[in-house]
Amino acid sequence: MTHFVSCIPGDAPNETAAAAWLARAEAGWTPDHETAFQGWLASAPEHREAYERVCASMDFLDAHQDDPELAALRRRTAERTRPWRRGLVAGALAASLAVVIGAVAYQAAPAKLETFETGPAMRRITLDDGSQVTLDARTQLEVRLGRKSRELELVRGQASFDVAHDRARPFAVRLGRQVVVATGTAFNLDQGPDASVVTLVEGAVEVRSAADDKLLARLSPGDQYAARNGQAQVARADPSAALAWRTGKLIFDDASLSEAAERVGRYASRPIRVAPELRDLRVSGAFDAGDQPAFVRAVEAYLPVQATTAPDGAVELRPRPAS
Repeated sequence: MTHFVSCIPGDAPNETAAAAWLARAEAGWTPDHETAFQGWLASAPEHREAYERVCASMDFLDAHQDDPELAALRRRTAERTRPWRRGLVAGALAASLAVVIGAVAYQAAPAKLETFETGPAMRRITLDDGSQVTLDARTQLEVRLGRKSRELELVRGQASFDVAHDRARPFAVRLGRQVVVATGTAFNLDQGPDASVVTLVEGAVEVRSAADDKLLARLSPGDQYAARNGQAQVARADPSAALAWRTGKLIFDDASLSEAAERVGRYASRPIRVAPELRDLRVSGAFDAGDQPAFVRAVEAYLPVQATTAPDGAVELRPRPAS
């Protein structure tokens, strides 16, 4: 059963005034009343919105006049209305219902979706809750900030987060098949084609399954959670190395060639494609972000790899022919 409550006069002044105008119109309308009413409507956009809500609520009351809950609400409103204002009972009911419906709609309304995307350059943004986010090149982040939750998804790319503290609204970022949950902390996320990586800089986060909310890991500063090919592990890592991209450096420590090539390719106009048999070769070193040629030269010098240019302009890394 639906339950309704009446508002105390003064709790919703716009709805109360709108109800008074509606009651006056039903009791008798003069040209002076019409002039004053139109002036009230024009004086603030909220007045017209309140009047429309009250009228819609009156239609609802008429359509459900036999509802026992509404009948009880009508009696309570009449008992609390001064005798000289009995003509406002119907309007007060409509105002009450308009406030209730509006409040429920506000509570249930989904949070607005914002999407942030970058090209071959970084971008720094401040979310409405005060959290600071730095987006790497070729990154897409979706954000929904509601009254009771902060839900985000790193669709692709990399981002660092400095989360504004709000224990009542956990900050949850979906990363592939995982969800990273924090209240106020700093961490780095990387979502590539083959791996999801969480590096905690300060504070604490939980990594949970996006499918069933199962706890997968609790991280302390310096911990790194990495999920690849259905396998996940937590290891110690250097947060400064994980964040080096923010100052234009890419640091790899025993990374796979496929992951390193994908990250380097984010800053270039041409992607790097790695032959399947070379994907698991290991790469270590520091490179300037955006200097794709230097990375390709280093790979050719230290690994059994040959770089060629594909018809579409992409850089292709293939096994070096036997000499």
